[in-house]
Amino acid sequence: MVLCPTTPFHVEKLAATCVKGFASALSNLTGKATQPISAKDALLSFFDERLFRLNGEAPALWDPISGDYRLEGGDWIRLHCNFSKHRSAVLRAFNIPSTDTKVSRDLIATRIIASNLSASEIVHKVESLGGCAAKMQSLEQWKQSSLYNSLRHSPIVSIAPYSKSHQIPAPGARKSFFLPPPPSATSTLPPLHGLRVLDLTRVLAGPICCKTLAAQGASVIHVSSATLDNLGVLDIVTGVGKRSILLDLKTEPGILKLKDLIREADVLVQAYRPGALDALGLGVEQVWRELNPGLVYVSISAYGVPGKTGEIGEEEKRRGFDSLVQMVTGICREGQKDSQDTNSKPVPLPCQALDHATGWFAAGGVLEALQRRKESSAGSLVQVSLARTSVWLEALGRKTTLDVDDSSWKTDLFRDVVLEDVAVRGSKNLVLTQVSTPVVVSGESSKSYLLGPPETLGLDSIDGWDNM
Repeated sequence: MVLCPTTPFHVEKLAATCVKGFASALSNLTGKATQPISAKDALLSFFDERLFRLNGEAPALWDPISGDYRLEGGDWIRLHCNFSKHRSAVLRAFNIPSTDTKVSRDLIATRIIASNLSASEIVHKVESLGGCAAKMQSLEQWKQSSLYNSLRHSPIVSIAPYSKSHQIPAPGARKSFFLPPPPSATSTLPPLHGLRVLDLTRVLAGPICCKTLAAQGASVIHVSSATLDNLGVLDIVTGVGKRSILLDLKTEPGILKLKDLIREADVLVQAYRPGALDALGLGVEQVWRELNPGLVYVSISAYGVPGKTGEIGEEEKRRGFDSLVQMVTGICREGQKDSQDTNSKPVPLPCQALDHATGWFAAGGVLEALQRRKESSAGSLVQVSLARTSVWLEALGRKTTLDVDDSSWKTDLFRDVVLEDVAVRGSKNLVLTQVSTPVVVSGESSKSYLLGPPETLGLDSIDGWDNM
């Protein structure tokens, strides 16, 4: 038995379920069997951020002031400062010049105590300034919330078809869509060859979804903007298999170019906060009605309720990341209790498991939606959220002392891990070493159709899908 280290939660079951679920959906859609997937390989894919190297080095992934802070009363908060605007919001919240690049954690900790604000008040202040923060809650507190109750009764992956009554072909819309290459003993085409995917996501969950599709041969265009932060090495790690372009969606030319790409796409994956794209004319109903009624539209959020209709609540609109969702949903508190150290910091999962699982769930949802489109020609809305994934993880129960020898994982989990080198495009000498995808078609190699990631966002010049 392979179990996830240093956590009471069954992350290994979460990994195996979503990875094997994707593999099953791939086989159902394409008719191509995949190689057996071990629980160990599925779990290792969740540790890519721990195991990857750039020219043999492990670069830092966190801003120095990101992290957990203890208040005098014993409450804990977490600040997420990897984006410059989120970092600036934290600094302004504590009256520190946003241009100060040498702020220390000690200074932030001192200002937090001196503020005399409660944990909830600090989180509210940071968020009101456009930042990201979370207060650590117990599992009991989380389960008393209305959001938890809504999530508990929602599907892990919601797939809602576009109503046939509204299927009027949009002007210039694509007339035919992706069909997987027919299974053949002599075919060298990857299973998702010809699938066109637009990636409008950043950080991990959305990029993992699209990277997973790219690993099976999909053509993926990642869309970013010169006005957004460059995430450096994280952009490289999640950029494997993708082309990269820059569009300014605050300008008419940028919107028009994106709409042209949407008309010819099979899948669009976005991770903006719920409702944020509607103002740009890129909400799902607008896209189906005006651009592409057969599009599979994927929405990934931190706190959204998959499948919910009607008004979106304020809790669902909150900015969030894996580490913050773990604080809100009681995961860090449970880990803290399991450590048996009353003075310990919050103890998160040993990997960004909510991001990874949600990304895999989204990718599996895409394949299921494509299967349905083969029969109905209708697009679908696929919805997933990190908070919903956390509810499912908690429902898997806890490990016991009979499950695992706590010292064994260090030699078992990372022993003989299969890594692969991928040349970074646009660079003369950068090489990314990463965990191989655990989903491989029988008789093929995971490296068969890997496109190297771009060294910098916007490396590619693409007029349309045909010249990729």
